[in-house]
Amino acid sequence: MLPLVYWGALNIWFKRIGAYASYYEIHRPTFSELRSGWNAFFQVGWMNVLARAGQTVSDHWLPFTLIIGVVVIVALMLRARETPPRTPVFQVALPFLLSVLLFLALSMPYLIAGIQPTLAFHETRHLLLFGLPGALLVMAAKRLVQRAIGDRAALVGVLVWRSSCRPRHSGTATCSCRPEC
Repeated sequence: MLPLVYWGALNIWFKRIGAYASYYEIHRPTFSELRSGWNAFFQVGWMNVLARAGQTVSDHWLPFTLIIGVVVIVALMLRARETPPRTPVFQVALPFLLSVLLFLALSMPYLIAGIQPTLAFHETRHLLLFGLPGALLVMAAKRLVQRAIGDRAALVGVLVWRSSCRPRHSGTATCSCRPEC
């Protein structure tokens, strides 16, 4: 309800003029616009983040090799001694499907308003909406891995993998965390 109140207040009291006249223009997107928008959200929200994580790993391969070695040792130490019980397929598939559906649903307000993501720092607020689908995806991965190596070892492996996928900086020219920015 709040987005509709916001939209109504903007259109009643704060009409857009000039270059902003068509900004945030609500419309019913076509299927090709939806597909293009979802692809843009996927590329900027997921693939770009994974590419940055991969670049960080390749830049600092020695610490990451040591970290991966420690994680493997800890996972072997924590693995289940007996065969872990089989996790039902729906307990893996349900979080995965929910993550996909949430990804599509959370981007809909932007696509209805005609906004697609960019890599400009001030326009990345929409990426905050994808934490829940990411968490559901991690849960599905953990449940899938726990079928092979046990619950505790899977938790260690998935959490370390997920923490290495976070972006290290905003990618703007004013970043001070890496000299090459």
